[in-house]
Amino acid sequence: MDIDGCNNNIIIDEINGSSRGHINICLAGNCCTVIIEDGVSVAQNLNIVIGQRHPHFGSVENVVVRIGAHTSFEGCSIVTYNSNASIDIGQDCMVSSAVTIFHTESHPVYDAGSGNIINK
Repeated sequence: MDIDGCNNNIIIDEINGSSRGHINICLAGNCCTVIIEDGVSVAQNLNIVIGQRHPHFGSVENVVVRIGAHTSFEGCSIVTYNSNASIDIGQDCMVSSAVTIFHTESHPVYDAGSGNIINK
C-alpha cells in the first residue's frame, strides 16, 4: 500500500483463502475509502489507483471504491484521478485478466483564457 493524504479509510474483510495474487493500493487523496468485502479472490493482481502525485492533477478527495463480497479477479486495475468518484463492483462478480476500469479523463483540460485546470 502506498497511501498519501489524510482521513482515508482502507477496509479489507477476510480475503478468500484460495487467493494467490496481490492487492496493491496506491492512494493520493483525502477523505477516500476503499472497501473490499468478505471472500474476494485475487488470482494475479488487483491494482487500485486513486489520485496521483502529478503537478497538474495531484491528489483527489471523496473517492469511494467498493468491491462486493465473493467477487473474483484474475488481473485487474481500477483507476480514478477524479474527486467525488464512486466505483462500485457488486458481489459475486467475476473479472477476467488484463481488465482496466478507468473512471477518469486521464489528462487535464485547461481553460484557454486563464490556463487553469478545469477538470481536476
